[in-house]
Amino acid sequence: FWLCATIFFDVVFFILVLSMLYSEGRDACASLRLGLDEFYDYLEIWNIVDWISIALSITVMVLWIVCILSMEDPIVQKLIGKEGLLKEDPMNFDEKQLEQIFDKVKLLRTQFSGLQTAMALNVCSIVMKFFKAFQSNPRLKVVTDTFRHASEDLAHFFIIFLTTFLPFTVIGHILFGNDIPELGSLISSISTGVTLLMGDFGWYVEVAPESLSSTLPSGMPSIFLFLWFFLFNFVMVLVVLNMLLAVVLEHYTNIAEEIRDEVDAPPIWEQVVRYLTFRRETR
Repeated sequence: FWLCATIFFDVVFFILVLSMLYSEGRDACASLRLGLDEFYDYLEIWNIVDWISIALSITVMVLWIVCILSMEDPIVQKLIGKEGLLKEDPMNFDEKQLEQIFDKVKLLRTQFSGLQTAMALNVCSIVMKFFKAFQSNPRLKVVTDTFRHASEDLAHFFIIFLTTFLPFTVIGHILFGNDIPELGSLISSISTGVTLLMGDFGWYVEVAPESLSSTLPSGMPSIFLFLWFFLFNFVMVLVVLNMLLAVVLEHYTNIAEEIRDEVDAPPIWEQVVRYLTFRRETR
């Protein structure tokens, strides 16, 4: 049953990709016949997203077939059964056989990692295609309009964010890197700072001093850790992140007010009814 279901969905996916390729190829050729200027107009952001989605879908199909063929390799089949379990103990193979198996499994892992990456990127492109469809309804494109209008303010905000966030993480690594594994390197310190922004500070509960007069194992006064943790939460979480929220909400409010003032900004369900009525009347 599962094999038949897999083949069915693979065929459906293949047909959908061919349909997208035909539709976009026809539009691209039509615009190209009208001249380069028309073709340049065709190459706007949402059409580029469509082509990226098509390219990633084809890449996924190719890598999927490659992985299947690699799994059918006699060397791999000699080691792994249909259920995905080892058929023989690898210790029974000689050195040459083990090297061949290692090379094949390493190649298969690389191919599968490429497949996973392509599938993840393809999901992102599909989400972008949803936002392309949202452009047909003013109420659905509020999010994209909000970020487009707020892009300049967001760019300046992230400059401020980085110039405050990075010094906190660097200071945390310098002062407490020898005592707290989460701050043991610059990368882990930055990662810990991000989790702190999201409200995860379980590591601090474990290392929080019972007394501010105590010291950490390296001799660093515990009050420094308390001050660093307090200032990080006050500046980054309570102030800076709320500034980000204020920037987004300001532009969202302006966009929402513009929509309320529009003469024709129907809800999506009303737009669907209008479309079905139009199709029925124009048969």
